[in-house]
Amino acid sequence: MKEKLKINSLKKKTILFVLIITALCTVVSAFIVYQVVEVQMTDRYEVDKEAAVESLSYSLAPMLDLYDYKQVERAITSSLTYEGIASIAVFDDSGTLIRSAAEQNVHVEDLDVKKCNITSNGKVIGSFEIGFSKEYINEQIRTTVGALVFGLMGFFVLTGLVLYPLTRHAVIDPLKAFTETVKEMDPENFSMRMKVYRDDEIGTLAASFDQMAENIEKSHRELKEAHYKLQEAKEGVDKEVEERTTELKKAKEEAERANQIKSIFLASMSHELRTPLNSIIGFTGIILQGLAGELNDEQKTQLEMVYGSSKHLLALINDLMDISKIESGELEPDLEEFNLAETGIEVRDSLKPKAEDKGVELIWEMPDITVVSDERRFKQILVNLVNNAIKFTQVGEVEVKAIEKDKNIEVMVKDTGVGMNKEDIHKLFAPFVQLEYTVSEEKGTGLGLYLVRNLVRLLNGDIRVESEYGKGSTFTFTLPIKYV
Repeated sequence: MKEKLKINSLKKKTILFVLIITALCTVVSAFIVYQVVEVQMTDRYEVDKEAAVESLSYSLAPMLDLYDYKQVERAITSSLTYEGIASIAVFDDSGTLIRSAAEQNVHVEDLDVKKCNITSNGKVIGSFEIGFSKEYINEQIRTTVGALVFGLMGFFVLTGLVLYPLTRHAVIDPLKAFTETVKEMDPENFSMRMKVYRDDEIGTLAASFDQMAENIEKSHRELKEAHYKLQEAKEGVDKEVEERTTELKKAKEEAERANQIKSIFLASMSHELRTPLNSIIGFTGIILQGLAGELNDEQKTQLEMVYGSSKHLLALINDLMDISKIESGELEPDLEEFNLAETGIEVRDSLKPKAEDKGVELIWEMPDITVVSDERRFKQILVNLVNNAIKFTQVGEVEVKAIEKDKNIEVMVKDTGVGMNKEDIHKLFAPFVQLEYTVSEEKGTGLGLYLVRNLVRLLNGDIRVESEYGKGSTFTFTLPIKYV
C-alpha cells in the first residue's frame, strides 16, 4: 500500500505541492472572507431592519388614527413583498390583534421578531410586531461567500498554472536531465555530461557534476590500467610460486627419502652397533672387577675410559633410535598401570649415588597414586631431567616434586645450579645443541632434552622451563593421570 502511495517523480511532487498550496490558500481565504462578509452583511441587515421598522411605523400611524383596518391589511400585505420580511402583526392600544400577515411555511424559531409602538401626536395608538427571516440573511451570506471563494480558487489555480511552467523550466527540467544523465552512466561509461550553462545554483550543480564525472572517468581509466598491470604481475607471481612450489615439493620428497634412508640406516645399524658395544661394556666390566686377573693402575685407568666411552656411545645410539622411531611414528606408548611414588623411588635410587658423589642433596616428593601411562618412557623422561639437573649443579640441591592437578600429574625438577640466560632457553630442545654452561667434565649427547620433549608429547603431555643465570633452572612437565 505504501509503495502505491509513494511518488518518485519530481514533476508529480511539484503538481501535488501546487495543489496543496492552492487548497490551503483557498481554505484560509474562505475563512477570512466568511468573517468579513458575515460582519458586513450583519451590519447591513441591521440597517435595513431599522429602516423597515421606521417606514412601517410611519405608514401605519394615520391608518390607525382613522381606524381604517382594511388599509392596514393592504399595507402589511404589501410589506411582505420586501425581501427579508416574513411576518407582520398589528395591535391596537389595548394589545388586541387587528390584522396580521405572514409568508407560508414560516416557523417562529426561524424569525427575528421586533416589536414597536405606533404613536400619533405623542400618544401610543397601537403597536406592531415584524418578523425578519434569519434564513434569508444566512442565504445572502452563503451566496456572497461562495461567489468570493470560487473567485479566489480560480485566482489561485490560475496562479498555480502560471507558476508551474516557470518552475518546470527553472528546476524540474534541469533536474530531470540530471537524473537521466546519471542513469545512463555505468561502470564502463563515464563520458556523459550535463552541459547546463546557467549562473544560478542549478548551473553550479551541473558544472560540479560534470567536473566530478570527468574526475571519475580519469580515475576509472587509471584504475583499469593499474588492474591490467596488477594482473600481469599476479600472473608472474603465480608462475614464480608454481616454480617454487615444484622446487619445494622436490625438496620435500628428497627430505622424506633422506629421512627414510636415515631410519632404515639406524634400524639396520642398531643391532650391528649395540651388540658389539654391549659385549665391550660387559667384558670391560669383568676385567675391571679383576675376574680376569689383577690390573695395574694405568691399565685400570685406560679400561675405565673404554668403559665410559662405550656407555656414552650406547646411550647416544639408544637416543637416536628412540628419536627416529618417534619421528617416523613407529613408537607407540606401552600403557600400563603403575604407582607413581614407587616408580619415582626407583629413579631416585638409581641417581642417588651420582648426586652423593657431587655433594648435591636430592629432595624427592611424589604422591602415592596410580597412573595409566608408559612407565618405561616416564622413567626415561624423569632420569634425563634429574640427571641434567645434577650435572649442572655444583653445590646445592635438586628438588623433584609431583602434584595432582586437574586430572593431570605435574612433575617439577628444580635445581640450584648454574642456570642459563633467557635468550638461550629456546635452544634447549633443539637436537645436538649443548649450551656453554657445563660445570662438570661429563659430556652429553645433545639429544637428551630433545628426546624428553618428544616423549612428553608422545604421552599427550607438555613441558616448560624457567631459568635465570646463576640461580638455577626449573623444568616442569605435565602428563594425564590416565592416557587418552
